[in-house]
Amino acid sequence: MQSSFFFRMRVSRTPSSEAIRRIISESGQRASSNSITSRRAVSTASEAVCTVPAAATVKFLSSELGAFPYSHLEITQLPALLSQAWPGLIYLSSTAFLTEEERRALKIHNPFTEMLLDELMLAHETAHQWWGDAVDWESYRDEWIVESLANYSALLMLERGHPEKMSLALDHYPAESQAMPGRSRWARG
Repeated sequence: MQSSFFFRMRVSRTPSSEAIRRIISESGQRASSNSITSRRAVSTASEAVCTVPAAATVKFLSSELGAFPYSHLEITQLPALLSQAWPGLIYLSSTAFLTEEERRALKIHNPFTEMLLDELMLAHETAHQWWGDAVDWESYRDEWIVESLANYSALLMLERGHPEKMSLALDHYPAESQAMPGRSRWARG
């Protein structure tokens, strides 16, 4: 697995703006541009997994839900299959940063899980910047509402960008709900 890294995106509250400042740091230290280019694997993974998709997700969701509710979005790895979002912060599963070969070595080769890691997880957690962070639930009994709205937002983005993948996503939900009644893999911790 690649070294741990951290992103900080400056996000304009104007949906059409793509002004993003990226900072990659390792072990709490800012990495200079020379050290970033010398660590091609980290730089390539970070660009592909976080920077570009996160900017596109913020732009898309801002057009659908209104202005991004915070001044910045920070994304860092969480060493688990799950991810979590907090106001201005996303802990993204470290498995989302793995290459296809690294996932295969871990026996992750389910088409839905791959789509979850590649397409849906970051969009779902970014949607929590609106649903669950800017708009919160009143009690623990209401948490399902913000989870559903974050799922809906991620699926809406998937449908617009990759309509051919929607059947895979929609076929998964009934199977998951029958296999694990009352539990969801996307449930926040």
